[in-house]
Amino acid sequence: TYAELVRVYAELHQPREEAMARADHAFNALQMNNPPLADRMLKDAEAVPGRPLADPELNARLAEVSGQIALSGGDTERARELFASARRDAIRTLGIEHLRTFRLGQALFRVERERGEIDVALALQDELRRSVNQVRGLDSGEVAAMDWEHVNLLFGSGRFAQALSLLDTVLPRCVNELGAQEQRCRLLFLKKGQTLLRLGKVEEAVQAIPRLQDMSLDSTLPFIQIEALLLEFRLRSLAPAQPELLPLFERVRVFGESGADVTMNPAFKATALLALAESRLYADDPAQARHWVDLALALMGDGAKKGGGLRISAIGRTLSGVALLRQGQPEQALGLMQSAQADFAKALGSEHPTSQLFALNMAPALVELGRVPEAVSLIKHAEPILRNAFGVEAPTYREILGLLRQLENRSASAPPVDTIPPRVRRSPESPLTGRRFFS
Repeated sequence: TYAELVRVYAELHQPREEAMARADHAFNALQMNNPPLADRMLKDAEAVPGRPLADPELNARLAEVSGQIALSGGDTERARELFASARRDAIRTLGIEHLRTFRLGQALFRVERERGEIDVALALQDELRRSVNQVRGLDSGEVAAMDWEHVNLLFGSGRFAQALSLLDTVLPRCVNELGAQEQRCRLLFLKKGQTLLRLGKVEEAVQAIPRLQDMSLDSTLPFIQIEALLLEFRLRSLAPAQPELLPLFERVRVFGESGADVTMNPAFKATALLALAESRLYADDPAQARHWVDLALALMGDGAKKGGGLRISAIGRTLSGVALLRQGQPEQALGLMQSAQADFAKALGSEHPTSQLFALNMAPALVELGRVPEAVSLIKHAEPILRNAFGVEAPTYREILGLLRQLENRSASAPPVDTIPPRVRRSPESPLTGRRFFS
């Protein structure tokens, strides 16, 4: 159809319309996963004889398609330049509230996110959000998709309090306009539960369990089904004596240990196995916790050394460190958690809130080794980062602050470590004894 449109405009000697149709044809080829063909077609569009060279709308379209081709080839720097140029031209000729201008803003947001320019991406998303009600032709599904991308970026970058605040606004709107069963509304619902859990707002999070149960039994969308199962399992694991936990444990185990017949990313299955390990730690069964971590890391194989696998590896080894500490091996636990922090640094950055949260698990090992001042320094370093991430009212942050105050008091009154006999350095009255771990 596009080829026929190009032919008609060429016969009518309408070079502007021919160039625009050729650009659309190139974008169509890109959508069909044929970047080389798209690139050739775009060059044909740019070479149309007599096309206006100073037409901002046409130039915006040409730059947009060129940016998409660059992005498909991994050239995010060129893609960013082209999308920014296209958006400037679209604003000048079409206006800030035009649908094409809006979509160019979304393309620019995604490439900034891809490049790790999180603050730039979030500022752009805030700008798009302010104009969303004035953009004609923008349907509710696109708005929900934008909301999901925004929330996911906030959560992924460790801005947990901001993510929850946005979720409180966008989730009701999604449900009202698209219905609670719509895919993006379900994703937002799950992300709210995950965010509440991370913030420590467990009482609010557990209210979602009845709906999570329904979602975990709905195989229409397998990814969402498993996400719901894992979230329900993690919430119920906070109270290990619940009778519902055992059948949930079995369902998670079956998925985590499933073979090639269950076609999901191994990283997703490894995450399920780590949820089993976490659950066993809550049940004070460190040996079994280490067993599930070992299986998760074996499942990842070489994938644990790159990309998202690094994060899974870091979480797993931190959980193993917690288990070793509970088995009375603080030195080995500390070494394992320190190596996990190296992977967190590669995967997320050492100052990322998630990295700093998991780093707090080293504090009990340091205390057990009689290195209380180091534990205090560790928490003091993490505290402002996590205050910004969680907000001062979040239960998780309040727990961190309480722990810091306890250890500061202990550090101030403790004698030098080298004056304490080794057999009494591990104090059974430690404020960390029996407390939960950070995950």
